Amino acid sequence: MINADVWKDFGNIIEYDATGIDKVTNRSDVKEISRYSLNGQRVTSPTKGVNIVVYSDGSIKKVAVQ
Repeated sequence: MINADVWKDFGNIIEYDATGIDKVTNRSDVKEISRYSLNGQRVTSPTKGVNIVVYSDGSIKKVAVQ
């Protein structure tokens, strides 16, 4: 027999408004500023492996290039 007592915690579900999102950036106006290899060397074009890309909005992404 399966004990379903844990489901009693979901008896009163309350919906809340989303908070903490200040703005949404449209990615079309964001440009790539620089690109680095995993060992920190700046590269001029996508190189095979993991690249660290810095964008004009200040965001930094790890990108896998095959």
